[in-house]
Amino acid sequence: MIKAYLGLGANLGDPVQQILDARRSLFALPGVTQARSSSLYLSSAVGPGSSGEYVNCVVELGGQLSLADLFDAMQGIEVELGRVRSADNRNESRYIDIDLLVFDQLQQDDPVLTLPHPRLHERLFVLLPLLEIAPQISIQPLGQISDILQRGRDGQVFAGQDIVKLGA
Repeated sequence: MIKAYLGLGANLGDPVQQILDARRSLFALPGVTQARSSSLYLSSAVGPGSSGEYVNCVVELGGQLSLADLFDAMQGIEVELGRVRSADNRNESRYIDIDLLVFDQLQQDDPVLTLPHPRLHERLFVLLPLLEIAPQISIQPLGQISDILQRGRDGQVFAGQDIVKLGA
């Protein structure tokens, strides 16, 4: 069985509803036999060009999943929920953002998809929800989630990143 971890984020429209809708669609994908979600978190925007607060969570999907089918489904769900992609909007506000963080233990550096997610270790809004649902996961080559968090705190990687747990 393949396990995949996805980060969901939104800050336009009704962000909580956008996350819940995306999560429901992901859980209903063909081949998904196990699914769970972290709590929702409210976090400050991170990165140049970012503004406002985001609602975030991490979901775990397990089952008979292919990387290509999952990635296509993620992008389709984003479009259904109002995501507009352009080459220069990486940090812009959005109705929904679904990032593939980890797909089993696959490591790849590809122009379309890098795994594990290349900025996973820099984002509290990813690491804290991931720690909540998968505290024992080891992400190669980064290591255990708790170790990644500690290195980030020690190196002040998370300076300016505010995050609050909202609940379910």
